[in-house]
Amino acid sequence: MNRGRVKIIRELEGNRATCRVFSLTFAPLPQEYKRELESHLQHRWELWWDTWVAPLLDELKKKER
Repeated sequence: MNRGRVKIIRELEGNRATCRVFSLTFAPLPQEYKRELESHLQHRWELWWDTWVAPLLDELKKKER
């Protein structure tokens, strides 16, 4: 894995999808981006913000289709 590459790991726990999103760059996540991401993922996902998130929201939306 290249340093700074964003990884998205999804684990199914019963009927519930869990998404762990993290980046090795540890760049702070802007609040407005965090709110948009939470709004899109809603109750179907759990996010671990302590690992800092920096993926493209559009990519997550495409994967859900």
